[in-house]
Amino acid sequence: MIESTHFYLDPISPGILRKLFAEKSKEELLNYFALEESTFDVYENMIQKGMETHRYSLFFFLLKDKETHKTIGDCGFHTWNPTHRRAEIFYTLRNDQYKQKGLMSEALAHVLRYGFEEMNLHRIEAKVGRNNIPSQKLLHKFGFMYEGTCREDYVVDGVSVDSDSFALLVQDWKTGLQPKARHYATAQLAKHLREVYFGGNWSVTHLKEVLNRISLKEATTIIGSNNSILSLCYHINYFLEVAEKVLRDGALEGKDSESFSHPKVPSQTEWEAFVNGLFSRAESFADAIEKLSPWKLEEEFTHPKYGNYYRNILGIIEHIHYHLGQIVILHSLVQTEKKNKLIV
Repeated sequence: MIESTHFYLDPISPGILRKLFAEKSKEELLNYFALEESTFDVYENMIQKGMETHRYSLFFFLLKDKETHKTIGDCGFHTWNPTHRRAEIFYTLRNDQYKQKGLMSEALAHVLRYGFEEMNLHRIEAKVGRNNIPSQKLLHKFGFMYEGTCREDYVVDGVSVDSDSFALLVQDWKTGLQPKARHYATAQLAKHLREVYFGGNWSVTHLKEVLNRISLKEATTIIGSNNSILSLCYHINYFLEVAEKVLRDGALEGKDSESFSHPKVPSQTEWEAFVNGLFSRAESFADAIEKLSPWKLEEEFTHPKYGNYYRNILGIIEHIHYHLGQIVILHSLVQTEKKNKLIV
C-alpha cells in the first residue's frame, strides 16, 4: 500500500481481485470498491471471463480516503504487456464531490512512478474522448504527448466514437528535459506577445506607444486602397480573440471574411476604450499562452491543415508585428496629408 497526502493507494492485481470475490459477499464488494450495481457487473465479468492472457494483464490501485477509508476512485493499468513493457493507464473518481481538487493529479504521480520503476514499463499510453478536456489537461500536466486520433475505437451507449491517443515514455518521465524546454517556449511566446504590444522588443516601437498617439480621425482615415488603422486594429484583435478561445477550451470559431468587419466607433472616447480593450485582450492571450501545457505546443491546432499550436501562436505574433509596421507607415502618411492640409 502507498500512502499519499489525502488517501492510500491500495494495490489490486488479478490474484487479489479473485481472492476478494471468493471471500466477500456482493454487498461487501460493492462497499469495498464503492461500486454502483451496473459497474459491479463489469468486475464480475472480469472474474468470470478472465483478466489475463499470456500477453496481457492488469494492475491498479483503489484510492482510499485517509479519514473515512472509503474508496473514492481508482487509477492503474490495463492491457499491460510485460514483454513489450507497455500498458494503458486509466483513472476514475467515484463522485463529483472529489473532482477539481487535484486528487487525480496526486494519484497519477504515484501510479506513474510505480509503473515505470516497479513494473518496468517503457511506455504508458492513454486514450481519452476528444471532448474530455479535464482528462487531456491532466495528461498534458504529466508530459503525455498527443499521438493521434483512433477513429471509432470506443463504444459509448452503443455508438462507436473516436479516442485521442497519448503516451509518455520512461526517458521523458525520468529526465524532464523536454518539459523544461517546452515550458521555456511557452514563456518566451508570451513574452514576445507582450513585447509587441507593450515594449521591450528589438524593434523599439510597440502597439501601445503607437496607438496612444493616434486620434480617432487618424485611425479612420483611408489612404489610397489601404485599410484604415482602425480596420487593422480590429483585424489583429479578431484573430487574437479567436486563437485565445482555442487555447482556453479548444473551440475554433472565426472566419477570415469577418476579420475586418469592425463596428463603427463614433467618438474619441470610444476609440480610446477600443484601444484599451486591445491591450486587455493581449494580456489575456499572453496569460492563456503561459497557462498552456508546454506539451500542447506540438499538438495540432484543431485541424491538421493549421499545423501545431506553436506554429499558430508564433504566426499570430508575427502577424501582429507585420500589421504594426503597416500602422506606423499609415500614421506617417496620415500626418503628411494633414500637414499638406488635405485632412482637416
